[in-house]
Amino acid sequence: GRMLQKWFLTTSGRETERGPAKPFESYTLRQTATVIKEGQLVKLKQHGIAKSWAKQYFTLKKDALYYAKNKDFTFDYKKISLLHSHIGTAEKHVHRRNCFGVLDPIEQSVHIMACDCEETMSDWVRALLRVKKALQLDPQQGLRQLREGTLPSEQDELAASAP
Repeated sequence: GRMLQKWFLTTSGRETERGPAKPFESYTLRQTATVIKEGQLVKLKQHGIAKSWAKQYFTLKKDALYYAKNKDFTFDYKKISLLHSHIGTAEKHVHRRNCFGVLDPIEQSVHIMACDCEETMSDWVRALLRVKKALQLDPQQGLRQLREGTLPSEQDELAASAP
């Protein structure tokens, strides 16, 4: 299987919107970074006026949120930056229940995901906000955490957000 995997790594570097992908480099990073939360969600795809929803496998790590077609497709994933993003519920935008969104003002992109229930949605939003906060507190620390696997606890977060 190794030969096939190698082949995939060199051939899956197809052009993305952000220039040529460097599959090997990003694959290695993905393998080493600690997973905070993962699971299948339904993501809104927008092509002009046309909208469709597609199942995607999401993986939240210390540096960003990643998604791919399914769990085994990790070498062909897309990355959603969290550092400057706005994260929150998005039900009003899409008229679908249990949706949350990640708006990236720098990339000028909006990602909207639907969950199976409100509890799952709240869990994802809380986890995303925690990662964003860790990155904002200290971007370098965010990268260090990538290797060490520590994150501020929710207690710290609540204390910090108290007026």
